[in-house]
Amino acid sequence: MPRPIAVDPGEPGARRAEWVGDYLVHLGLAHAAAGERDEAGAAVIEAGSIAEFTQSTRLARRAAELKRRFGL
Repeated sequence: MPRPIAVDPGEPGARRAEWVGDYLVHLGLAHAAAGERDEAGAAVIEAGSIAEFTQSTRLARRAAELKRRFGL
């Protein structure tokens, strides 16, 4: 069963919420568009970690796609 999504970003553990992973995917794309490869890679790797933690197959697919695109 997937873990519940945190509502308050200030709560401990909110950094492991699925919506944070979605944000990191978008952040990674923005960094990539700006030519900031290291930052893009770090954001996408963290999104993948959150996908694993939350057991989100949707987020895992998105993170894996971007990892391939970024050559990670």
